[in-house]
Amino acid sequence: MEKKKAQITLGIIVILLITLFFCTKRIDAGHAGIKVYNYGDDKGVSNIVEVTGWTFYNFLSQRVYEVPTYVQTANYKLDSIDTDRSTELRFNTKDGMVVRIDASLNYSTPSESVVKIFRKYRKPVKELESNVLRNLVIESLNQVCGDYTCEQVYEKRNELETKARMHLKDFLGKEGFIVEQFVILGELRLPKTVVHNINEKVNATQIALKKQQEVQQEVFESQKRIAKQRGDSAVVMINATAKANAMLLNANAESESNKKINSSITDILIRYTQAQSWNGQYPATLVTNGQNVILPLGK
Repeated sequence: MEKKKAQITLGIIVILLITLFFCTKRIDAGHAGIKVYNYGDDKGVSNIVEVTGWTFYNFLSQRVYEVPTYVQTANYKLDSIDTDRSTELRFNTKDGMVVRIDASLNYSTPSESVVKIFRKYRKPVKELESNVLRNLVIESLNQVCGDYTCEQVYEKRNELETKARMHLKDFLGKEGFIVEQFVILGELRLPKTVVHNINEKVNATQIALKKQQEVQQEVFESQKRIAKQRGDSAVVMINATAKANAMLLNANAESESNKKINSSITDILIRYTQAQSWNGQYPATLVTNGQNVILPLGK
């Protein structure tokens, strides 16, 4: 009897352990849990969203999913080795061209949205990144970039990236996702014809800028030469004016000197000067009416 009781107790313990192992699930912090009924009248997603803690369920007819509610990152990039695994984003432009990009999307799913998302797509959020979420992002980009030509996408990349981010927040928000950030990574992959046209425009712009710089340099050199000539002319003018002023000053000084000399000469001074310079001999020639007359003068 005691042996039978022990066997029953052991069986109950085993059943409890199996139940605890297969019929309970712990929802960690930062996650939301959803209970799905696979069979019966309640088949579908339950109305209860488990946020944290232990959840009991029937592993034969129910299933519990744990969905992260924190910010996650979905990277969409070109795989140059295995193109089948590439998740790059492709969208169409106004002129019918296809642009390919690598991008990074930061998003989260609030606990109140996980049931709505699972009811619509029947998959956990993480499994939606490579298909459903990627297609939603591409659809949003098509709507935004449909107003731009391929060249405008290249020229107005920053503007387009901002508009795409704002559109994604609204577009994915309606699906239950919260978009934290959207960034285009690396260079845009444009059609070869568009790249050629852009390069031609860039080269033409660079040539025009070079010509403009050469013209500006020539104008600068001309202005420099004109300024130098004006400076040289000014120096010549200053020197000539200074020389003329000096000559005028000398002339004025000489005139004043002559005036003073003339005013100081008198008859007495003249006779005195003649007397001082006479050597005591009389002249032997007198000049009258243009004829020389020799007079013998006695000593």
